[in-house]
Amino acid sequence: MSYLPAPYESPQQDDLAATLSAILTATVAIITSWVLGQQAYPVIREVIDGAMGNLTDAQQDALTSELETVAVPTIGWALAAVLMTIGAVLLLFRRGRKLLILGALISIGTTAWAQFGLGYGGDGASVVVNQWPLFWGGVVVAVVGLLPATGRWIGKSRTVARPSTVIGTTESGAVLWPGM
Repeated sequence: MSYLPAPYESPQQDDLAATLSAILTATVAIITSWVLGQQAYPVIREVIDGAMGNLTDAQQDALTSELETVAVPTIGWALAAVLMTIGAVLLLFRRGRKLLILGALISIGTTAWAQFGLGYGGDGASVVVNQWPLFWGGVVVAVVGLLPATGRWIGKSRTVARPSTVIGTTESGAVLWPGM
């Protein structure tokens, strides 16, 4: 009995840990993207409405005054959500790991800036955000995306050394090289 994969299976198809790691990474990335996008979308929509002239003067003044505290988190979370979503979908097709990790790193940086620089957070923060711990999901996406099993899913494995081009030896022990 052999534990080697069948001739019609590639090693990547036979790696259960890599498959589960890729599915976990994609799932966590989609959930985190949903949370980040849900926070960023209303601000983006309001900015678009303001640019098109669909806001009253009072709404325009409120948007202008709050833009100082919401601009960087909104742009960062929107970018992170888009990158992680595209990366998660591509990961299921054995591509997009670097894009997914880039989105996670942008998410982590934006969330850190929002919490420690602007005062975002849960109860008691200057800017209260519901379900604040979910915004740190980028850390989980980055950690799971960097797992070796996820790398095996993509198919990046160590290169195997090429066999030598030496054909054999003579009776005297001299090496026979091709063409000699």
